[in-house]
Amino acid sequence: MGESPFVNTRCDFFSSAVGGPLLQRIVPIASSPTEPLGGVAAAHERLDADEATGLYPYLGYVIEAIGCRVYHAGDTCRYEGLETRLKELAPLDVMFLPINGRDAQRLAGGCIGNMTYQEAVDLAGEVGPRLAVAAHFEMFANNTEDPAKFVEYMNVKFPSVRPLIPEHGRRVLLGKAGEESKQR
Repeated sequence: MGESPFVNTRCDFFSSAVGGPLLQRIVPIASSPTEPLGGVAAAHERLDADEATGLYPYLGYVIEAIGCRVYHAGDTCRYEGLETRLKELAPLDVMFLPINGRDAQRLAGGCIGNMTYQEAVDLAGEVGPRLAVAAHFEMFANNTEDPAKFVEYMNVKFPSVRPLIPEHGRRVLLGKAGEESKQR
């Protein structure tokens, strides 16, 4: 079995920091409308682009395996163009979305913001995955949100999208369209 590729947003950094076999495995990825799957620009309070390259240093990812297309947002706020980009990559089966939000106190303390649970629900409802998974809660006491609010808001506003609060240490099995998903 061959070596797995090492996907990275900053190939220039790694090319100067490492060499040898790892360097040969690096696959740079960017947020590009010409790529069918891959990077989706992520906004840390605002959408930053590298002035020299125009590339975004922070990315979420869309991957597809075994017929299931998944968006993992990572750390991001909602920004103009995010919904459009995700619709270009549709249909999405699963969206992992941060719900811990942001505020002045956290920003002043150096904690970057993420979507609020309301923004995450609205994005999922507009893109339309089969499953929307709440993320970035219960990680840090000073940077969390109650995931039950995500579920309640989703069930009221977009009942066709199934919300999920993942349980620590359990995997989620996504069934084929029309089948039930479950945690094990």
